[in-house]
Amino acid sequence: MYMIQTFNNKIIQFLGSALLLLLIACGSGGTTDTDTNNELTFNEKVEGIWESSCKNGWMLTLDLTDSQNALFDEKEWSGDTCEGEPYWSNPLTFDYVIGEEFITSDNKAAREFDITFDIDQEGDVTYTIIWIDENGLLYLGKDEGVTPRSISLNYNTPFYKN
Repeated sequence: MYMIQTFNNKIIQFLGSALLLLLIACGSGGTTDTDTNNELTFNEKVEGIWESSCKNGWMLTLDLTDSQNALFDEKEWSGDTCEGEPYWSNPLTFDYVIGEEFITSDNKAAREFDITFDIDQEGDVTYTIIWIDENGLLYLGKDEGVTPRSISLNYNTPFYKN
């Protein structure tokens, strides 16, 4: 009888330990702070190569894969389509900083987007805004001739992630 009772106690201890481990494993099944927030940061969403639509043989490319060596390239083709090699291209490298949230004139939560072009070693800085909509389209601020920063988005030139 003593052996049966000892055997039963060991089974109960084993089952209790197994249940405890199972509860711990289920309780920690991927609910850490980093796992519960599967959202990409804004900087991660922005990173990549973006292109505008082709309009009458004209297109913009925005390469934001490296903030220290980003590229803005305006291209033109001889026809209405943007196929083949462009006859004209104006690539400009720049550094950029994505800053704080900025509420636009139409109440969108955009971000500050400060671009430094190093044209003629003068370091011209453009203060604009950047926003990515729920469909994944990127928009830049509209050139309004205001200083220091535009307050509305240019919806005429959306960029698509390439």
